[in-house]
Amino acid sequence: MTKAGGVRPGDGSIRGVSICFHCGLPVPAGATWSVELAGEARPLCCAGCEAVARAIVASGAGDYY
Repeated sequence: MTKAGGVRPGDGSIRGVSICFHCGLPVPAGATWSVELAGEARPLCCAGCEAVARAIVASGAGDYY
């Protein structure tokens, strides 16, 4: 699924700005939200994305990403 501007969740970063692993929005500087998937911490933009991403991974549906 492509988000606005052609960014796909999980892409990592664009022009040095971290991109939210769940929704594809920019991650604010200093943000500490993350989810671990395949042994790697993935950055998230907010507490809402963190809650949803953790629920997806915990339910065994990590292949969604």
